[in-house]
Amino acid sequence: MRFVGGAENPVNTEYDVSQYRIPEDYELNPSNITISELGLKTYADSKLQEITDENELRIIGKYQDYNFLIIRRDCFDEWRKYDSLVGVYYDSTKGYVTASYSITVEFSKYATYSIEVFKDPSDRFIILTNCADYKIITEFFE
Repeated sequence: MRFVGGAENPVNTEYDVSQYRIPEDYELNPSNITISELGLKTYADSKLQEITDENELRIIGKYQDYNFLIIRRDCFDEWRKYDSLVGVYYDSTKGYVTASYSITVEFSKYATYSIEVFKDPSDRFIILTNCADYKIITEFFE
């Protein structure tokens, strides 16, 4: 899966995605939340138009031609060990959690893309996407 086409230049910014943003003090891998594989699958089936890859930690798929990666919040730290190409961090200039995705373009050269990080309204899943269209992101969560 490639997240090429980062979210540096958002479109349809009149849509408010702030309620889905992750603030600095948000616990990404809380100990008091448990989500089953079935819960992940059910959520992904209800949101994605196509599932392209899945395992017990996360599901990758398409929504309106954009890549969406849905991660079980109770397994976030485990997923980070599994997918080391994605760096998730708090961006103080933006005021919310964001991510970078690196790919090898040549033997010793890498390209890094900024990708958006969101939380679903139930606080059970973390969603990463290369979608920069706030209208589509709002529709994804509705």
